[in-house]
Amino acid sequence: MIEIIAEIGVNHNGSFNTACVLVESAIKASCTAVKTQLWDTERVYPRERWDEMKKLELSRVEIAKLKGYCDHRGIEFICTPDEIEDAIFLADEVGVKRIKTSSQDVTNIPFLKEVARLNLPMIVSTGACTRQEMDDAMVACWGATSQKITPLHCVSAYPAPMWDMNMRVINYMRKTYGDPVGFSDHTTGCEAAVLAISCGATIFEKHLTLDRMQDGPDHSASLTPHQMAEYVAVLKRADECLGDGVKRIMPSEVENRKRYEEFIAPRKERA
Repeated sequence: MIEIIAEIGVNHNGSFNTACVLVESAIKASCTAVKTQLWDTERVYPRERWDEMKKLELSRVEIAKLKGYCDHRGIEFICTPDEIEDAIFLADEVGVKRIKTSSQDVTNIPFLKEVARLNLPMIVSTGACTRQEMDDAMVACWGATSQKITPLHCVSAYPAPMWDMNMRVINYMRKTYGDPVGFSDHTTGCEAAVLAISCGATIFEKHLTLDRMQDGPDHSASLTPHQMAEYVAVLKRADECLGDGVKRIMPSEVENRKRYEEFIAPRKERA
């Protein structure tokens, strides 16, 4: 069973109503969760970026309302906090079931420990880091909580080129950390995600937008609602193809098996 998180990120362009439309698109595409981000522009960005980033920000009130909207519509709401105050707000006041950290924080060990101490399951993106830094992040989280920590393989480029995807990292993650592991997919198609399924990934994150031509940092590397629906369908078919790994005669082979057995006979000796 796979999970597919629709990353609406900042593709709502600071509009609560647009965020709700993106939630509806995620539901229609059969995604299992939606994810956005929470930050305070004045606290975390330099003054020269305030105008740019304020346009993309959802307030805490809007984040709480969006969680309620997702609850009403029956889809999980996940959010990435920028600071520990945001994580506490998400855990204590919004009531999220899981918290996801971004690749920019994979080397921020003090922050990861503080988030882990909130005692919620975590999803940890691991883009733009070394294997040692990824190991250190996982060990830090494990040391601060008994909850499940799910790492996502990620290449932090928008869009991410196929030749940089290095999908065999997922094999290392499963061997070292155990299941589940996942894939935060910044490629433009679904090929990398299908490879991730074959490597054992079960959680997927993909950006969703209403229009790839809009201004904003993530739109061009996102999927439209129609593309997201196809992405989900392809991944579900790929997951179904994997089966359980037990070699046996499959239902579609039964008739051919009977015909094959007609050729099983002792060789006649020549006179």
